[in-house]
Amino acid sequence: MRTVLIEGSGRALVRALAREHRAAGARVLPEWPEEGAPDGPDEVWFVPLGPQVTDPGRVLREDREHMELLLERCAGHGSRFVYVAPDPGGDGVRETEARLRERLTRAGVDLTVLRAGPVLSCDGPPAGLALLDDAVRWICSYVRERAEDHLKTWPLRVLGSPDAVYEVAWADETARRLVSAQQGDGTARVLPLPTVLSLLGKALDCRIVLTRDPADLTAIDRLLASRLGASLPTAGPSRPSAPADEERLYRHFRSPRAARPPAESVADGTPVVIVNALGQGPGYWSRLRSLLGRRRRTVLFSPRGAGLEEHLAELEDFLDAEGIGAAHLVGWCTGAKTVLAHRARRPGSVRSITLLNPAFRHPGRPAELDSPYEQRLDSVADLLARDPRRAGRVLRILAGGLFEERTEDDEHRAAERVLATPHPGLEPERRLPFADEDALLLYAAQLKEFWTHDALGPSGGTEAPMLVIAGTLDEIVTLGGIREAAGSLPGARLVELESATHYAMFERAEEVAALIEELTTTPGAPATGDREC
Repeated sequence: MRTVLIEGSGRALVRALAREHRAAGARVLPEWPEEGAPDGPDEVWFVPLGPQVTDPGRVLREDREHMELLLERCAGHGSRFVYVAPDPGGDGVRETEARLRERLTRAGVDLTVLRAGPVLSCDGPPAGLALLDDAVRWICSYVRERAEDHLKTWPLRVLGSPDAVYEVAWADETARRLVSAQQGDGTARVLPLPTVLSLLGKALDCRIVLTRDPADLTAIDRLLASRLGASLPTAGPSRPSAPADEERLYRHFRSPRAARPPAESVADGTPVVIVNALGQGPGYWSRLRSLLGRRRRTVLFSPRGAGLEEHLAELEDFLDAEGIGAAHLVGWCTGAKTVLAHRARRPGSVRSITLLNPAFRHPGRPAELDSPYEQRLDSVADLLARDPRRAGRVLRILAGGLFEERTEDDEHRAAERVLATPHPGLEPERRLPFADEDALLLYAAQLKEFWTHDALGPSGGTEAPMLVIAGTLDEIVTLGGIREAAGSLPGARLVELESATHYAMFERAEEVAALIEELTTTPGAPATGDREC
C-alpha cells in the first residue's frame, strides 16, 4: 500500500488531500515515523498557503522551516516530494521552486510541482473570500453589540468594481485534481464581487452595497475597509472560467466558524504592569490581560490615593510586593501621567512604555485640547470642592447627563454614533466613579489634583521605547490632545486606531495586544516617530 505524508500551513487543502488519498487506497501518515522506524512515506506532499494571507511573512517563515526538515528526511529516505505551488505565484514562489529542484536533484529525490489556485473551505485559511467573510462577520458583531437594529436600517458599503471577480476552487475539487495528477486550478470558478456581497449579506442578515465613490463610505464602512486591506479583487477573470455554485457558497457563508486555537504561550521574564485610570476597576482589562498573559506575566495596579505623589508611592509599594524590578509599563487615561512620573523616578526599571488613550490635561494647555467630557467634570469638581454636600444632587444630574444615548437620522452621523458608543458590557465599569457620594467626592478630588501636573516634562534619562495609542472616536480625551502630547515625547510612536473609543483595550483587545507585543518583544530597540492611522 502506498504511504503518503501531507504537511503545510494550507490546512483546508491538506485535509482535502488526505481524504482523496485515502479514497484512492493510500495510507496517510499523521506524521513522519520516529527515527529508526522501518517504514517512511513513499510520497511527501507539502502545501503552503496561497498569496493572500493576513500575515504572509510569519507563514512563509514557518513553512520554510518545516519544509527544510522534510527535505532532509526525504533525501535520507528517498521519498518522492510533491510541492503544491500557489497559483498565481510571484517571484518568491518561482525562486522556491528553483531552489527545490536544484537541491532535490543533487540528493537524488524525485520532485513534482503541482499548482493550485486559492481554495475555499469552511475551516480554511483567511485568504481571499474567507478574509472578506471574516471581516464582515467581525463588523456585524461589533455594530450589533452597540446598536442591534442599525444594520436593519442602513447597509454596509464596500468600495470596489462591479466587474471584479473572485477566482476560487473548493478544496475537495482541487484535491481531486491534484491526486489524479492534474493541475489543481483546472477551470477556475468565477464569483462576481456583487454576487459574493449579496450572498454574504443574505447569510448574515444585512445588506452589503458595492460603491465606487469613497464619499459614500460611513465610519462603519471605513472600519470594515481597514479590516479588509487590499484583499478585494479588482479585475475580471485572468483565465478560462466557469460559474461557481452560488448555493454552495451561500451554505458556506451560513455555516458556523470553528474557533481558531490560541497562540502558543511563550514565557517572558519581564512582566507587563498596567497602571489603571483614576476611579476605575479591573473589568476593562479582562480581554487584554488574557491575550498578553499568554507570553508574560501581566498585573494591574489601580491607584487609590488622593494625589500623584500618593499614587507613585502606592505604585512603588505594589511593585515591591509583587517582586517586580524591571517592567513594561502600560498607562491608560490618567494612568499615563503616573507612568511618566514613575519613569522619571526609576528610569532604569522601565523596559518599554505604552500610553493608551492618555489624558494629559493641565493648566498650561490650550483649552481646545480638552474634551467636553473633561470640561464637564472640571465644573463638577469645582462645585464639589466648594460644597461637598451637593454630591447627592450632582449624582442625580450626572446619571442622565454623562451617559446619555442619542439617535441620528443621517446615515453618516448614525454610523459615527454607533462606533462611538462604548460596549454595553462596560456600563457597570464606567459608572464606578459615580457609584455613590463617597466615590464621586474622591474621584473629583483626585482629578482636581491630577490636573495640576504637567507630565510632559523631562524624561528622566531613559531610552525605553514608547508607544502612544489613540482612538479616533475617543470622547473622553481629544485626539488633538494626544497628538500634541505624542509630538512632545521624544521618540514616541503614535498609532491611531480607526473608529476606536476610549476603551480600546476591551473593544479592540486583539489590535492593542498586537501593538504591545510588537513593542515589548524587541525591548531596547529604537522607537520611531511615525504616526500610523
